[in-house]
Amino acid sequence: SFNDISSPGLVRLNNDGTVDSSFAVGFGANGPVYAIAVYPTNSIDAGKLLIGGAFTNFNGTPVGRLARLNADGSVDMNFTANFGLGAGGDVRAIVIQPDGGVLVGGTFTNFNGAALNHIVRLNADGSVDTNFSAKVGAGANGVVEDIALQADNRIVLVGQFTQASGVTRNHITRLKPDGSVDPTINFG
Repeated sequence: SFNDISSPGLVRLNNDGTVDSSFAVGFGANGPVYAIAVYPTNSIDAGKLLIGGAFTNFNGTPVGRLARLNADGSVDMNFTANFGLGAGGDVRAIVIQPDGGVLVGGTFTNFNGAALNHIVRLNADGSVDTNFSAKVGAGANGVVEDIALQADNRIVLVGQFTQASGVTRNHITRLKPDGSVDPTINFG
C-alpha cells in the first residue's frame, strides 16, 4: 500500500504526489518489483512501462518476471505473448533503447527457455533479438545488476560478474550496440 491505498508492488503518482487512481494494478505483482522503465512520451508506446523483478504473475496473468503494462495498469498481452516463458530468474535492470528494443539484465541464465546468461535484448514486440544474443555470446558469468545506455548507444553493464562474453571484466563492461564486447575500453 501507499498512503493507505492498496496497490501491490507498484503505484503511479500524480504530479502532486497523490496516488493516480486511473492506474489500477488489481492484485499487482506476486513478488518484488526490482526494475522499472517508462517509455518516452514521443514513442509509439508512450504511456506504457516495463517492470521486472522476482514475480511470476501480475494481476493473475503469468508474465515470467517481466511485464509491459498499459497506461491503465493492465498487462500488455501483445508484448508478453512474444517472450513466452520470460526470464528464468529475477530481472534486476531494464533499459528501453531509442529503437524500442529492450535490454534486460538480472540473475537469469535462460530467457524463454534459451540459454542467455544475465543479459538479453528484446525487440520492440517482446521477442528475443537473436542477432544480439549471438554477438553477446556467453553473456555475463554473474548477475547483471544495472544497465546504462550511452548517447552513442553503447551499453554499460555492472554487476556481480568477472567475465562478459568470455572477456575478463571485473563487475563492469561496455558492449557495442550489437551486443559484442567493446574492445576499446577496459575498466581494469
